Amino acid sequence: MRRLILIASLCLLGWGAPSSFSATSKSETQFLTEAAGLVKRNRLSAAETLLREGCAAFPVSARLHGELGKVLLQRDQFQEAVEEYGQAAQLEPDSWPYNMGVAEALIGWGHYSVALDFLQAVELKFRKYAEFHYYRGLAFYGQKQIREALGELEITVRMNPKLDQAQFLLAGCRASMGDLAGATASFRSLTQQFPTRPTYWMGLCQTLQSRGEEHYPEALQACRRSLRLKPGDLGFEFKTATLLMKLGKYAEARPLLEHIVKVKPKEPPAHVALATVYSRLGEKELARREAELIRALETSGAATPPATASSPLQ
Repeated sequence: MRRLILIASLCLLGWGAPSSFSATSKSETQFLTEAAGLVKRNRLSAAETLLREGCAAFPVSARLHGELGKVLLQRDQFQEAVEEYGQAAQLEPDSWPYNMGVAEALIGWGHYSVALDFLQAVELKFRKYAEFHYYRGLAFYGQKQIREALGELEITVRMNPKLDQAQFLLAGCRASMGDLAGATASFRSLTQQFPTRPTYWMGLCQTLQSRGEEHYPEALQACRRSLRLKPGDLGFEFKTATLLMKLGKYAEARPLLEHIVKVKPKEPPAHVALATVYSRLGEKELARREAELIRALETSGAATPPATASSPLQ
């Protein structure tokens, strides 16, 4: 029932009547200008407070509600962002930024099916935009409907090849569906277009690694490139270390794993890998100590929970 109410609200874009006018010495433009300055200085909390004041003073200002929605989205306050973008879209129903702000906030909030319903409701107005298909692809991807996501992302990239985030997700979809050659080509293209983006190099690394041992050397080059671009990233260090181990380069994997367990001492996968490295290098005492640490973590239940999408070792 709650989901149906939310869908109905979104499709109708009806968040109720605007609140009553509040007297203020600032104009709508002043609120917007001051908030933009705060956002530029990364003072998002202050910008949110100011924009809320502006929305109370000028309740029928789509721009103020839209800017507040944008700030809330940046702060990962997705539910409130949906409400503010929705209010802006109610005031300006044909606004592309406000309607797509609703979709983006719903996706960030994890309401993928509601986002799909909403996008279907506004499809006739906005399907001419590549970003419309990107958001629909994201929503399908969140629902684990990879084939449908792939189709939307292919449309996105055809309409706007410069949308690199769409290219990245498209490559991931291809890899998920077993098209590793196609995914490799996509990731390689991304690294050529955007050579300073570490995530794209890591995507290439993982895809090449999935293709088998003959691709390990190139995968390692991509891993190292990502780590040079983002030194100290624990996820990149772990991926690089495990690939080095597959290539028998245990001495090179050692400092990476030692850094990980120093920063994250309760990550069993890193301790297991480090124990293997010590054993292969003939460091029997160090290997024994790592094995004891692993047992202690398992016994105490103090180990970090299984890796998630946000885990540093994922």
